[in-house]
Amino acid sequence: MSGPKQTKVVSIEDKIPELKKYKEKVRKRKLYSLLASFFFLILIVLFFISPFSRVDEVKIVDNKRLAKEDVVKLSGIAPQESIFKIKTAKVKKTLEKSPLIESVKINRKGINDYEIKVVESQPVAYMSTKKGYIPLLETGYLDESDVSKYPLGNAPILIGFENNTKVLSELGKQLEKTSSEIRNSMSEIIFKPESLNKKRLNVYMNDGFKVVIAINKFAENFKIYPSIIGQVKDGSTGVIDLEVGAFYQSYYNENKKISKKEPN
Repeated sequence: MSGPKQTKVVSIEDKIPELKKYKEKVRKRKLYSLLASFFFLILIVLFFISPFSRVDEVKIVDNKRLAKEDVVKLSGIAPQESIFKIKTAKVKKTLEKSPLIESVKINRKGINDYEIKVVESQPVAYMSTKKGYIPLLETGYLDESDVSKYPLGNAPILIGFENNTKVLSELGKQLEKTSSEIRNSMSEIIFKPESLNKKRLNVYMNDGFKVVIAINKFAENFKIYPSIIGQVKDGSTGVIDLEVGAFYQSYYNENKKISKKEPN
């Protein structure tokens, strides 16, 4: 008498070949995913320890008065510093705090190179000193690190402003607001404070006129200068007082009130 017949157990995978193939694909996919993640982590580690993750070159462009080394030092970007530590917005803000710089634009070149385009603050006048001529910048900053034997361009010469930093700062900002055409027609600006006006200036023009004016109204009141000299028909020159109102006195004639009409 034969024993009980054994039943062969057949798995679902054997019954459904497609399911077996699908599970095999899933296992391979997981394996490939793990391998890819592993190699990706290896690449990241290699990049962090490679020279590509550190600053290679900082190129400064459009600088004329400022030395490249000074701009790089001011930016705070150290040689071989990690590129991940550099925040361009912060570098831009730091550079633009300098009175020597009006604005900057920072571009990343390639993986680890940077380019900084500099717009420098321009001289609006030169102060005459025993050492030479020191530029007063449009920001109101007197750049004592840049002394020249002669003034550059057509900027006016400042006289009598020694030890008057606040006055110079205010004047620099007023000159920046003054049109370049009028500013370049100025020869000398002399500080002449009086009891009633502590910020009084005598401005000697290239065309022979002398203008008496206060610093706080400098740019605004100088707008009418072309109109005033246009009303002097006899070809003479003299003193134009723009402190209060507008008065003209020829070097040879009596006082004359001038119409305060701004040019079109």
